Amino acid sequence: MNIKLKNVADIENYSNMFRMKMVKLPLQGEGHPQAYLLKDEKSFDCFILKDDEVKEHYCVSGSPSDVWKYAVDVALGLEEKVADGVSFIEEIYKAFLKYSEKK
Repeated sequence: MNIKLKNVADIENYSNMFRMKMVKLPLQGEGHPQAYLLKDEKSFDCFILKDDEVKEHYCVSGSPSDVWKYAVDVALGLEEKVADGVSFIEEIYKAFLKYSEKK
């Protein structure tokens, strides 16, 4: 599927449409950069936004183990870039709780 996502609203709609788990992380830097991590069993997307516009997009789809491996690699790369005062682990944990409560 080829969907062009340009901003936060597009990403949130995409996440809801495909029932993907989503984590939002504020990043260091000018222009209020943010990372949006979206995942389901068969795919993972990472969107890097600056000034509410998608600047980078990384994705993979495949077996659950391949998807998890890629997601962990991307997340570990982002851990050092998270904005000051934001706990990377806490944000991931809150996202897991949010989606586990929906089940």
